Amino acid sequence: MQFFSIRLTLFTFVVSVIFGFTSQCSKPASPNNPQIDKDIVFQPGTPFQKPTAHFPGVNWPKSTPEAEGLNPEAVKKLDEYLSLRSGDDTNRLGIRTNAFLLIRNGKIVLEKYERGYTPDSAMLTWSVSKSITNILTGIAVKQGRLDINQPAYTCDSDLDTDDAHRSIRLRHLMQMSSSLGYDESYEASPVYSSVIAMLYTRGRTDMSKFTAQHPLVAAAGMHWNYSSGDSNIVAACLKHGLTKQQYNNMPWVELFDPLQMKNAVWEQDKAGTFVGSSYLYLRPQDLAKIGYLFMQDGVWNGKRLLPEGWVRYSLSVVPAYYNREEISVSERDDNPGAYWYANVGNPDKGIEKPWPEAPDDTFAGLGHWGKGLWVIPSLDMVIVRLGDDRRYGCRWSDQPGCETDVEKGLSKRHLLKLIMETVKK
Repeated sequence: MQFFSIRLTLFTFVVSVIFGFTSQCSKPASPNNPQIDKDIVFQPGTPFQKPTAHFPGVNWPKSTPEAEGLNPEAVKKLDEYLSLRSGDDTNRLGIRTNAFLLIRNGKIVLEKYERGYTPDSAMLTWSVSKSITNILTGIAVKQGRLDINQPAYTCDSDLDTDDAHRSIRLRHLMQMSSSLGYDESYEASPVYSSVIAMLYTRGRTDMSKFTAQHPLVAAAGMHWNYSSGDSNIVAACLKHGLTKQQYNNMPWVELFDPLQMKNAVWEQDKAGTFVGSSYLYLRPQDLAKIGYLFMQDGVWNGKRLLPEGWVRYSLSVVPAYYNREEISVSERDDNPGAYWYANVGNPDKGIEKPWPEAPDDTFAGLGHWGKGLWVIPSLDMVIVRLGDDRRYGCRWSDQPGCETDVEKGLSKRHLLKLIMETVKK
């Protein structure tokens, strides 16, 4: 087991002087609506048909595309797309794949690594880390240490400041609907970005506390906003009922070891909290096991790790996400659940499915700079793609300013289209 405190980089010194944060008394701008914000009741079963389980050991077994019903020429075309880099590493142009896995029927049919990475390399997952934070929370709920509907201040005292903050429930944090006024903008807006301040400057020593200091902009549960901060409060809540050593060991004892995952690294902040939003490093083959665990409804080798109904809950689109008269292109995400994404749309809101090229039961964990874990139960497929991209293809048909040339910027939709073409008719 390994975990490390967040490294103070040169970037910290450059930007820390311009970041500040002033806590304000929260005055929710909108009332709570019980039709939108209501207690979670777990419903057994999955929103998809589970395929026959083929659980791997430390490594996944290998096969050929032909043996698993895939078109080898289409697999070759997919392989070629994954390596369309342009220029040197300084400019980071083109399709910058560091690792890719295509698993079909429980067997690897395509595996590749670039830029010196190997099958045993623990690689940064960025926000796919949140999907694993989801699983650890589900385990804690199954153990009875946490309740998805409990006030979050009862497991993280950083929220025990005023009535508005005390109204935030654990379910709100899990669905990024805490209504905390947290700014998730990145490099394009460093001065106003909460996430850059949290990860690199004023918030880096205690990310949960930093996030909790933000005022609410609406009643808890009524406003969806992508927030890495919410997931770090959840990571702090995972300490509830545990000693420091038990908390430090929890990801390994409860998840990584049962799934025979190795070389995992999860960084902590100075307060000793796992950075649940961002800093988990996994081997690609082990990340695939995370997707497979979800595809098997939280059961691994006959042992239930997650509560019945947890997967269904996690893949249900957040009610607050659609709590707007109109959702602009800039406000759209890939139809979020609880740190996972579902391939569903909402015609009433004019929202198309995020991946219309893929089956309806597709779901994913997604991260910054081309990190992705896609699961397609109806095809018995798990896809892992870890990259280092800086330019993305269009996600929506009406998205302005995006890269329309799928060979110049990573396009999730084109990637999934190529994967669908591998399936023999």
